[in-house]
Amino acid sequence: MSLLLGVNIDHVATLRQARYALTPKAPTVEPSILDAAHEAIAGGADSLTIHVREDRRHMQDDDARLIRREIDHPLNLELANTPEMVAFACDLKPDFACLVPEKREEITTEGGLDVIGNLDSLRETVPALQKAGIQVSLFIDPEPEQIRAASDLGADMIELHTGTFALTTGKSHHAEIVRLQEGSDLASSIGLQVNAGHGIHLENIKGLFSVKNLKEFNIGHTLISRALFIGLRAAVAEMKNAIGDYQVYFPIHSLHPHRYEIRHRLHCGFYCYGVRNLSPRDHEGRRSGCYRSVFYCRDRRGREFRLGCLPSHLWQEGLDYITDSQHHDSHWHRYRRGGGFSNQIIPR
Repeated sequence: MSLLLGVNIDHVATLRQARYALTPKAPTVEPSILDAAHEAIAGGADSLTIHVREDRRHMQDDDARLIRREIDHPLNLELANTPEMVAFACDLKPDFACLVPEKREEITTEGGLDVIGNLDSLRETVPALQKAGIQVSLFIDPEPEQIRAASDLGADMIELHTGTFALTTGKSHHAEIVRLQEGSDLASSIGLQVNAGHGIHLENIKGLFSVKNLKEFNIGHTLISRALFIGLRAAVAEMKNAIGDYQVYFPIHSLHPHRYEIRHRLHCGFYCYGVRNLSPRDHEGRRSGCYRSVFYCRDRRGREFRLGCLPSHLWQEGLDYITDSQHHDSHWHRYRRGGGFSNQIIPR
């Protein structure tokens, strides 16, 4: 599986509003939000993100409806936790809704959502969005208390705020990377999907590659800025290529505890049901170069599934994570729902 790229196209609307905010029905209104969406997808965007703010400073309601109607691609709607915006989201029915803090005087989103301070309202908002068929994400800082609160609310995922990472240098920058690492590990360990975004660009993105368990980067401003010189399709493709170096990890403890019985745990941190040695030619007939051990699990009906295989000498490494050497996360999800996962598993 490769890291996913969500492309935020808000600032295409920012440019449009600079000229046409008061004349939205002019014969020609540019740039086109729809064209931008198509170009982002052509460049390799795995999803599109739009933020309809309460003050409608860039994206408008009609923009969101147009994209949802015309674009057959995963859509992530960022919104404030207000009755008006929640009702709008339930009507629009994006694939994902990311709840973010909003202040009218801010230039852009500053910091993560205070989940703990807004528990009462979020207890109504999160299930309301999920009832509408929308997966819910919370945009939060990498603070353990906020992450646990997001999990307690039943959120499907979180998006870690990387703005502080993007604005700091030296020891403060390193400390923020550690916070992101620990936050991502914690969130993944309690069953949350982990995304990240804000202030990410080509110059700093590799600094986030040490943060394990990430599923998606959501990136916007830098792509629109870069598009002024090379075009949006090329800018997205450039970023997609850059994040291709990220190694995706799957922590073994993320196996669904209610669906699979864990029989025992190897000393190196892997939960398994059985280990069987294969010859140097692995199960797909390719020359592997060393003996391999097959990794199994068994569901409550007694059906055995092969998770993958690992060079046997690497079982002694004491590794806590495994990674899919292929690029199709659908295999992993089918496994978690009870199907087989036969891709080769390798350590980083």
